[in-house]
Amino acid sequence: MKTRMLFVLLLLSVYEIQAQEGFAKNGVYLELLGNGGVYSLNYERFLSPNFSLRAGFGSFSGESFWGSEEITLTTFPVLGNYFYGKGRNKLELGAGLLLGTKKIESTWDESKKNTTIFDITAVIGYRNQKPGGGFIFRAGLTPFLALSGGEDAYPDEGITISGGVSVGYAF
Repeated sequence: MKTRMLFVLLLLSVYEIQAQEGFAKNGVYLELLGNGGVYSLNYERFLSPNFSLRAGFGSFSGESFWGSEEITLTTFPVLGNYFYGKGRNKLELGAGLLLGTKKIESTWDESKKNTTIFDITAVIGYRNQKPGGGFIFRAGLTPFLALSGGEDAYPDEGITISGGVSVGYAF
């Protein structure tokens, strides 16, 4: 069932490539608190006006809540996005993976832990962007399902619901 749905979405995207000309094919944006974690810089390639592939990079260091650990995150969000709607206001639905590393160094006993980040992530949100390119604004929910890391998983064990906002430019 899921495979058929993805196939239909891809066919619709290919049809729209042939039916519509003049859409922006590239986008770059900074996302805060979204699929890439604390922040990420993202590149997006539009395969049609209603479908894109996205890859990003984020890196952040800081102390844990109690100050007992130094945490360094490096993340790579990779997603496919489908856009529903006409004109500049669209519903954005996406799914993919969050890959990366989480390094934890204890300030008390100098112990170190390295965890691999391997999460399934998604986006359900609003996107404001002219079809021909220009300013991008995005806001939405970004759920995560951690598949590795146990108690040190990022952002947390199991399912975590988060949200994010982005600004950027499509060309």
